[in-house]
Amino acid sequence: MSVTWRFSLYKQKADKVKEELDKLGDSYTMHDVVDMARPKDHYMHDMFEWDDAIAGEKYREEQARKIVHMLVFTEEETEKPSPVRVFYSSPAESKKYEPTQLIFRKPDEHKALLETAIRELQAFKRKYQALTELSEVFDAIDAL
Repeated sequence: MSVTWRFSLYKQKADKVKEELDKLGDSYTMHDVVDMARPKDHYMHDMFEWDDAIAGEKYREEQARKIVHMLVFTEEETEKPSPVRVFYSSPAESKKYEPTQLIFRKPDEHKALLETAIRELQAFKRKYQALTELSEVFDAIDAL
């Protein structure tokens, strides 16, 4: 079995990183991974941001992202209301969020959001393709 990166974001070799992760055993947390890479001479050390001023701000941005993603609205007039996210990452401007209703009124942004959703569904299919129990779901994704 060959180990590679899905995207070339790291200078470290994927197979060497896997070897390091294998040292943690069959089950580990992300905290275990961070602790393993903490020593400055560890192979994976440079894959992490160790400056607390930077990493702390990035953590707060991740918390903010989770807050924004958790906001949903429902159409009260419908028989069975289903929650819809209040904000989505703007297809036009990366890292910016726009109200969902505004995106839906802009044909280009609505189309871009739909294309993003389809790409994410295809990624889901690739991730779980070994689960034959989901074959009907995969067929529906392919039909898009």
